[in-house]
Amino acid sequence: MRIITFFFIVFFQIAIAQENTSEIHKDLHSFIQSQNDKDFDKTVSYLPMEVFEIVTRNQLILEMEQSFNNPQIDVKLDSPRVHKIDSIGLIDNKYYSTITYSFNTKVKFLNAKREFKEYSSEQMDLILDELKEEHGSENVSYNEESKYLKIYSVHKAYAISLDGKLDWKFLTLEENQKPFYEKVLPQELIPN
Repeated sequence: MRIITFFFIVFFQIAIAQENTSEIHKDLHSFIQSQNDKDFDKTVSYLPMEVFEIVTRNQLILEMEQSFNNPQIDVKLDSPRVHKIDSIGLIDNKYYSTITYSFNTKVKFLNAKREFKEYSSEQMDLILDELKEEHGSENVSYNEESKYLKIYSVHKAYAISLDGKLDWKFLTLEENQKPFYEKVLPQELIPN
């Protein structure tokens, strides 16, 4: 009987963990889609509250609008592909999980009339070289027919929740941001 009870408990814990990670997955997709839809009010709702102690919600929305609503650039984000969701742990009354995900960013340069802006082959080669240096040559391509640059990128982020089940917030981990992370994350989660 003990063996049956033990297996039931293990199975129940695995089922709960899978349900919680599926909520992380769902919320991550909504977070990325809100950026694609340029619904920046919704985008910032997926950020942890500690971020707004450093930059106001309105200031962050304004910066997103300026970046994504640039009339000379058309940006599209593909749905993210989740590679890994680590186990959920409790630290300082919040639940955290590290997630690794990737997506393609498609970029097209436009002129003032929102038409494709033609670049010389030398100019396009310079743009491609710069992007390949930053993201790796295997992660950058140019589609001559659609005129979109495609950049594949892999990201790590913390998924953060008050109850460990719903309403996940995301904090993408980027290089050279340690002073920022020291203000918004528990000490044990600050990347080196």
